[in-house]
Amino acid sequence: MARGVSLVTLLCVVALAAAPAGIAAPAHESANWTAKLYAPTHRPKARKAWRIKIVAHNGRRNLRGTVQYHFLYQGEVVSTQGCHPNRPDPCSFNGTYRDLIRWPVRAVGIKLTFQATVKTKLGTKNLNYWIKVRR
Repeated sequence: MARGVSLVTLLCVVALAAAPAGIAAPAHESANWTAKLYAPTHRPKARKAWRIKIVAHNGRRNLRGTVQYHFLYQGEVVSTQGCHPNRPDPCSFNGTYRDLIRWPVRAVGIKLTFQATVKTKLGTKNLNYWIKVRR
């Protein structure tokens, strides 16, 4: 009886070793989700509307999540914002999030990184987009 079990084990090991790489176990669903940031330009005008769109999907399904903004100067966070300035909680969405940002005049000429942090039940992603505000 012990010989039969070891023979079956040996056959399974040989079959797995001979299987092509494409037949491996599928990736966990959290590895497949994507988040993308769409913005009109890297050179927004001060005080003018700069419309952004963020989409989060797992395959073809929309993902529910939240967004929070971080503004980085030379890699250091100088400000953190959400869409509700009086509340510390970030903005929630289902699949697509749209917002309108108006850059202050004091940011003119400074190269910044606009970072949108997207949090879903499958994980967190930082979407970075460099900007340099102009007059």
